[in-house]
Amino acid sequence: MGNCKHLDQAKHNEEVCNHLNNYPSFSDWIITTAFYAATHYIRYKILPYKITDAAGKNIEYIDFETLYNSERLPHMGRHEFTHYFLTKKHSKIADDFKILKGLSNNARYLNYQMGSQNSNNARVLLRAIKAYCNK
Repeated sequence: MGNCKHLDQAKHNEEVCNHLNNYPSFSDWIITTAFYAATHYIRYKILPYKITDAAGKNIEYIDFETLYNSERLPHMGRHEFTHYFLTKKHSKIADDFKILKGLSNNARYLNYQMGSQNSNNARVLLRAIKAYCNK
């Protein structure tokens, strides 16, 4: 399983998320740090990613950027690609990631006052993603 750099970043972001949970007025940052912790747990889980191409050549992706640039659909952002990849390869957490991504987008771009129900939901989703990725 994956790259320790991503695991370290995931743990750090989760630690910040848990600390911020003591301050409900920062629900937007609780959600944001939960989302980025989940993103790094996912990258830890999926990397390195190995495939055999149509010509029978073995390919190993050791970093997310290379995987993203080679496998994505045109005009697909990194988070959309992550959801697309999870849907194909790790469907058990694809919906959790999509919901968490939506909460994070709303918190960052629409309304930073998301409330404790949303931040609690983000933390529940993070725990589910983390549990799956650490199997």
